[in-house]
Amino acid sequence: MQGRYWAFGITSVIAIAILWYFRTIVSYVLIAWVVSLLGQPIMKFFQKYLKIKKLHIRANNSLCAILTLATLILVLSGLIAAFVPLVVQQANNLAQIKVENIMLALDEPLKQLTVWGRQFGLVHQGMTISDEAMRAASKYIEPARITDVFRAIIAAAGNLVVGSISVLFISFFFLKENKMFTEIVSGFAPKEYEDNAREAVSDTTTLLSRYFSGLLLQMIFVIFFLTTIFLVLGVKNALLIAIFAALINIVPYLGPILGSIFAIFITISSNLELDFYTQTVPLLLKVGITFAIMQFINDWIIQPVIFSNRVLAHPLEIFLVTLAGAKVGSIGGMILAIPVYTVLRVVGRAFFNEFKIIRKMTNSLDEIV
Repeated sequence: MQGRYWAFGITSVIAIAILWYFRTIVSYVLIAWVVSLLGQPIMKFFQKYLKIKKLHIRANNSLCAILTLATLILVLSGLIAAFVPLVVQQANNLAQIKVENIMLALDEPLKQLTVWGRQFGLVHQGMTISDEAMRAASKYIEPARITDVFRAIIAAAGNLVVGSISVLFISFFFLKENKMFTEIVSGFAPKEYEDNAREAVSDTTTLLSRYFSGLLLQMIFVIFFLTTIFLVLGVKNALLIAIFAALINIVPYLGPILGSIFAIFITISSNLELDFYTQTVPLLLKVGITFAIMQFINDWIIQPVIFSNRVLAHPLEIFLVTLAGAKVGSIGGMILAIPVYTVLRVVGRAFFNEFKIIRKMTNSLDEIV
């Protein structure tokens, strides 16, 4: 028994080292797998209903996979087409706003913030909160730093093109041959563990499919709810705020806070002509209350279904795992925490179920259907 664990441990270390060396390719494969998970419902729809008798077209897997990827690309393109023009328009609006107008509109609240800042030692004597903000921003607004940013953007754009083509190519085969990813993973496992590996991949696929479909439903709810309420309340750039809030909401717990901060910023910058205390503040209260209601529904109705029921984990587990993800990888760690934890639980159940702690952590996985 002890020799088995040593062999498994050494094999795991070697496998992790190889995967790390080829981590770019591995990331393409994993992203393609996620894309195939998102596309499975669409793929099944085409396989079931696609039949054009006049053209003698049947629902073969290659055609269905192509149509599935095309559908996903169209949906993504639609989101970009809806979101980017709004961002560009808002950027143009902000470019036309004079800094003096912003400072004038926020003069009274900035004075109050300056008083509080001096009380807590955040603002030096003889300086205002605006001076401190400009001093902090000046550290990042340097020609050399801006040049580095543009170089990074160009390099990222090139990598994005290569990565996108690679992911689409791999996704096509994962959709066409549904069991391919399972066979790839099980092929790395020793012969005596192939069945365990297949079971682990199958259960992981089921849980992550639930998770990602739940995230999609969550995003749709946030966009629809915020857009509808903000249009009724007369809040400008309602769709822009709603789409940003939906996208950033994939960050557990922190996402809604960032979304509300963005909404407040857009609301203030879009209504500089209003009196701050008599008109802007009531409008900001409406925005804040709307976000609070949305978050209440999200926390108590939607997220428990997505993060708890769909991955079969206790809400406290989810919270602690998210905190651990934030500690390890900041915002990116928070986004990946739940999927990674789901994979680890499934692997533990498949290979180490004889340990009591593993059985307690994975008992709920028996509900997988």
